[in-house]
Amino acid sequence: MPANGRLSGRTLLLIGLLALFASVRWRIIGHDGGAWRSTIYSDGEGYAAYLTSPLLHGTLSPPVARPDHLVPAGTVQVIKYPAGTAFVQAPFVLVAHAVRWLSGIRGDTLTPHHSVAIALCGLGFLLLGLERVRWLLHDLGVADRAVAVTLVLLPLGTGLGYYALMAPSMSHVYSFAMIAVLLAAARKAWCTAASRALLLTSFAFGLVVLIRPTNAFALLALPMVTMGHPRTLRAWLLASDGRGLSLAAVLLVLTLCMQPLLWYLQCGSWFVRPYPGEGFNWTHPELCRSLFGAQKGLFFFWPLLLLVLPGLIALGRLSPRTGVWAVAYFAVLCYVTSSWWNWIYGDSYGPRPYLDHLAALAVPIAAFLGGLRPLALRIGLALIVPLCLLQCFHAWQYQVGILHPFNMDREKWRAVFLRTGPQWRHSLGGDFEPAPYAPCGMDTVFAEGPPQGTSTRWQNSDSVNGSFLVDRVHPTGPVLRIPENVLPDGRALLVEASLRRRDLDPGASRDALIVCTMGSDGADRVRYAFAMNDLPASPSWRLWRYAFVLPAALPGEHLSFSVQQPSEGAFQVDAPTFRLSAVRPCP
Repeated sequence: MPANGRLSGRTLLLIGLLALFASVRWRIIGHDGGAWRSTIYSDGEGYAAYLTSPLLHGTLSPPVARPDHLVPAGTVQVIKYPAGTAFVQAPFVLVAHAVRWLSGIRGDTLTPHHSVAIALCGLGFLLLGLERVRWLLHDLGVADRAVAVTLVLLPLGTGLGYYALMAPSMSHVYSFAMIAVLLAAARKAWCTAASRALLLTSFAFGLVVLIRPTNAFALLALPMVTMGHPRTLRAWLLASDGRGLSLAAVLLVLTLCMQPLLWYLQCGSWFVRPYPGEGFNWTHPELCRSLFGAQKGLFFFWPLLLLVLPGLIALGRLSPRTGVWAVAYFAVLCYVTSSWWNWIYGDSYGPRPYLDHLAALAVPIAAFLGGLRPLALRIGLALIVPLCLLQCFHAWQYQVGILHPFNMDREKWRAVFLRTGPQWRHSLGGDFEPAPYAPCGMDTVFAEGPPQGTSTRWQNSDSVNGSFLVDRVHPTGPVLRIPENVLPDGRALLVEASLRRRDLDPGASRDALIVCTMGSDGADRVRYAFAMNDLPASPSWRLWRYAFVLPAALPGEHLSFSVQQPSEGAFQVDAPTFRLSAVRPCP
């Protein structure tokens, strides 16, 4: 590390102080003193179940968790999520549980102790990851000013800061930190062949896989840490201690065995398929949309990561071999991330899986910035700082509900750009999701076009010439019912629908809903509703399109699709269409 690393050190200290303030102010306290209650949510509840189930409920067999966080394993159920996030959170949670117990608090409900522990854990791992990135970049010979800029860019120019501070129960900050530890330890192991560094490399890689198994390809980033120390792998192996290599291999196996062991403790089986009915579309990756799309595009959400591209060129100039490996690593990252069937990754701020790999992407970014002259770097800062501020503003918009959690498009981005008013919160609607995982294709099981006179299955006694009036007197617009003999059993469903809408009164359809139910005998097992309008201020005729996934129907169930008006005001619905598809069983 260069003797004069004060700028990056002060930058890291400032980031730490700001992050601590943000975590306490907005993640723990909030506007009403109770923001801590939502610290553990979504997938984070599933990760936490590895700890809360035995600590609060006294059992891991069966685990106590939300039904949608469990998957069948024989005759019982297991937690569907990998155990790595819970493993790295465990020290914080165990301390919180001890404080809770010493305070005389009993029962099986979460308390502020657990939420504060997770918030501090996310903060701690953010700083750990940034510190390891700082050390690595310095050891690679990057100028300190470029290191400082890179340290600012990672948490503020991307969603990393948001997930570390506002969503610390999610896995991403922990993956980021462990990949940073992996790269730094591998650098030291490569340069010194020290057994301790080798053991840390092995353990860190095991945790990377344990947190998110698909991140195993982070191994492709390891050649980047060999810059400045050119030698063959064979030469390094000969220089290494054989006993240290053996211990590292054993440690890696033991670390990876934690997941099968936890499965065995839950269900008695060493192997479980944790994501049944889900998988990768390897032959049809959504590469362009994953990188450039307005819905969840990497460079659309976080344009500063475009610096990776000239950074790869800069690495290639420094070391052609390293540049080739870096390009291969980034290509695999994009390919794997965009091949997952749900390539938008549900309700989330931006394309979150990319955040796991920011420690590795920091190397080409810093290589590019380090190659700039001081004047060029200052000019670059004039662009980087505003984009960091804009990214933080977008993160705030997402947190308060101005940005839609998964259904953004270019028109919506234009509508809410720099918007802060309360009228914009939760004002964006619609639903356009990827199709379910269907390796053998989809079958259309039901379709209905716009009403044509009396020859239609759309139901509504107040329709005239295919146009439906929806108001206070007629709160239900077009209704379509698919009988039980049409719905296939045991196959995930995709609903694709469209309609035209026009407001007769100002803002009449603002609260209108698309409602889809599935059940039998008057009892709805599934009820899914979302705002009909993609955009709120569209009084003239607008065409809205929808696509959403429903779980498999049970025997004897029917499906209903309708437009409903929960408030006053009149609007028209015209030309509704509907198509229902089911996942085709593979032979």
